[in-house]
Amino acid sequence: LGYVGLMVFTVAGIFLTRRQWRSYTLLYLIFAYYTVFYAIFHVQTRYRWEIEPLFFILASATVWWLAERILRRRDRAVETKTTAVT
Repeated sequence: LGYVGLMVFTVAGIFLTRRQWRSYTLLYLIFAYYTVFYAIFHVQTRYRWEIEPLFFILASATVWWLAERILRRRDRAVETKTTAVT
């Protein structure tokens, strides 16, 4: 369950960072290389450990996006309450 959650957040992070693709090109290329190479030649989980930090980097983009949305929603709720009071 932990790896699946990490992969979901990583794929979402790739989607969310697509507009800054120039900044993330190296990560994308390393990720694609390992995925293609080891999917074809070595189907063992120990080979993914080398790129797992990249998964966390891309997954953190999703966490950042979620945090911004939650904070923005909370700020709007506070503004609405203060406006209603005055």
